[in-house]
Amino acid sequence: MCLMDALFKRKEKRYACILMRFFYFQSGNDSPVTVPKTTEHENKVHFAREFADVGSVTENLCLAPESCLSSVSRLLTELRDRTRQSKLQAAFNDVHEKYERLKKIVSIYESEKTVLKKNIHEKGETIKTLETRYDKLEKANLELDGIRKRDEEEILKRHAMIRRAKLKNNLLAKLVKQEREEKKALAEMADLELDGIRMQNEAEIQKLHAMIKKANVKSNLTAELLENKTKICNEFKEILDGIIARIENDDDFE
Repeated sequence: MCLMDALFKRKEKRYACILMRFFYFQSGNDSPVTVPKTTEHENKVHFAREFADVGSVTENLCLAPESCLSSVSRLLTELRDRTRQSKLQAAFNDVHEKYERLKKIVSIYESEKTVLKKNIHEKGETIKTLETRYDKLEKANLELDGIRKRDEEEILKRHAMIRRAKLKNNLLAKLVKQEREEKKALAEMADLELDGIRMQNEAEIQKLHAMIKKANVKSNLTAELLENKTKICNEFKEILDGIIARIENDDDFE
């Protein structure tokens, strides 16, 4: 009993486990308690101690089996509680580590969330500015379409006016050509008529010259003939003056 208490107070779990295995070995049952794992150096160091302690423990067990059983049962319950506590502590530590990691991840996510919110806000502002620009561009495009339509209508009107002007120019050119041809024909006809008149006048002048010659010949014969000749000459001169005046008037007319 004193040995078990001493072992419990010193917290030598390994010795307690060895005692339990030894007790179950004497009773013929398998031990449910496993010896905690240690390194090879620890096994070598504690090997002699364990067997020495086991010898003393076996002597005490042989002397007082009932007290040993009660102490072992008490030790087992406390070991079970401590293993539970250690497991709970390990689980709590694991949970705490996971909680810390999750806390860090959540803080990272929160920072990323704020950054993303900021980016979303900035993107929203840029989208609004782009929407306003798009609306302005649509209005400008509509205005440009209206201006283009008006320009196209004006261009069509101008083309129609140009075609009409070309047709008028062609008609005027044809009329001018016809007038020129008519004037040319009239000029040719006038030239022919003037040539005929000149030829007639020349024939009359020649006749008059012949008559003057005859009159001059006759004037040499008699004075009466001279007087008659002078009269005739005067008459012929008057006629010639009239013809010449007529010819001059015709030339001026031309």
